[in-house]
Amino acid sequence: MTKKKFIILLIVILLVPILRYREEIFVYGQQAVLSLDNIFYRSSSNLKHVSFFSDALQEERNLYVYLPVGYFGKEKLSYPTLYLLHGVPGNELDWVDNGNIQQTLDRLISEKQIKPVIVVIPDGTGPVVEDGQYVNADFVDQKMEDYIAVDLLKYVDEHYRTEAVGEKRAIGGNSSGAFGALNIALHHPELFRTVLALSGYSAPLQDDGSQLLSPEGILKNSILPEIAALSSEKLPRVFLYYGSNDMYNFGPDVEAINLALKAKKAVTELAVNDGFHSWFSWLEITEPALVFMDQQF
Repeated sequence: MTKKKFIILLIVILLVPILRYREEIFVYGQQAVLSLDNIFYRSSSNLKHVSFFSDALQEERNLYVYLPVGYFGKEKLSYPTLYLLHGVPGNELDWVDNGNIQQTLDRLISEKQIKPVIVVIPDGTGPVVEDGQYVNADFVDQKMEDYIAVDLLKYVDEHYRTEAVGEKRAIGGNSSGAFGALNIALHHPELFRTVLALSGYSAPLQDDGSQLLSPEGILKNSILPEIAALSSEKLPRVFLYYGSNDMYNFGPDVEAINLALKAKKAVTELAVNDGFHSWFSWLEITEPALVFMDQQF
């Protein structure tokens, strides 16, 4: 073998594993996955970084609020609202930096694929147990569900021109944010009528879940029994997604959720591709998820 051929072969050997597993390489560095589009992007929409005091958590909490083009125009219109929850590790920056949510919303709205919408992206990190999974804990003083469903909604509806009814309100997320979004919507069907659940699961994960919840609490926050307990009329409309190469193998959970919803005649859409548990895959599926949401408003 010539030296040139040997060098080419060596490059191929080194690159193939990197390309094959590039999504997994970044799973634990989600906050570092910043696209060049994000760095140089300029928009006429408004992305506000604000904070408010949460009674449930007894502390200030940060969030981003996306206000579409025209929000500050002469017509004082009200808008539907989407609440987006992140996974772990992460914070309110995830959907902005890694999810490129402002760029995606701007484009879909300008192309009239979706109507203008307010998007709220809170910091979902637990103050006691980091991976709070958006539940009201039994064993520690950490009421993440109340922080989202009570405190955050109240703050947003008081400070922005929202259409403050469940039919005009959606909640979504990725990974533990997807679980949290569906769990909260099932607990509060009057508040959220549409859910976008990307790479979620059906019950609290036991790594941090055991620090948070009693056996009764785990059952109370398990998606399948919650679906079974609600009437068809109270079930939200749900967009579900998983990638077949998800390193956590959440596919069977998502399939089970989809079947349970269909059995109750709920409106549901399931998207599956060969994606991973990473922002590379969630970026790809965000657009159809948002279009589904818009069709429910």
